[in-house]
Amino acid sequence: MRKKIVYSLVMLLLSLGVLTTAAAAWFTPTEKYINNIIFTAGTVEVSGALFKAADFDLDGELDIVGGANVYTPVQQLVITDMKPGDVYSYRLDVTNIGGVAGDLEVYFDGTDEGLKDVLTFGSVVKDGEGQEIQGAGALRTRLATTQVFAAVSELAPSSTSQNAQISVYFHITFETLEQLKILDAETFSDKQDLNDYKNLSFSIAKIIVELTQAA
Repeated sequence: MRKKIVYSLVMLLLSLGVLTTAAAAWFTPTEKYINNIIFTAGTVEVSGALFKAADFDLDGELDIVGGANVYTPVQQLVITDMKPGDVYSYRLDVTNIGGVAGDLEVYFDGTDEGLKDVLTFGSVVKDGEGQEIQGAGALRTRLATTQVFAAVSELAPSSTSQNAQISVYFHITFETLEQLKILDAETFSDKQDLNDYKNLSFSIAKIIVELTQAA
């Protein structure tokens, strides 16, 4: 994949291009594959892996095989022909492979073409032992063009800790009209259907995993 150098005011950030994403559109089979970015800086370095959760009917209730949920490694976040009620679920594993503790923030950049009004997003962050990190994820909220969905302070490096990895469980939902009337009565209370949102889209351009040296 292409590598890209990104400069900031305080550090040099290297794009590793590990992950890619796609667009979401109702009844519009359109896809965009754009290099995502994993940032590194000095002795702070991070690695990541993306997994898609098995959910055959896309109802948000993950399939269970052998008593456990199933996650398949993927290189793209692909969402096409999305319709009301669909839920796409993923897990992103992130590890501090540098030499010092770092403050982690995971977010994505997107471009909205009208579909954000009916899309919601939520995430839960768990440590290496599977315990939820309170306040690190994002509650059910409207999808935004820049969305932070994980924030962890002082993530220890793998060289000194067995708890250097966190897992971000996140999902994107195309809400039904019934749910939207609850979430946003002002906008949706008088609507009889969601036909106004056909052929609109929300494109997630890139997932960004940023780790900076803790103060």
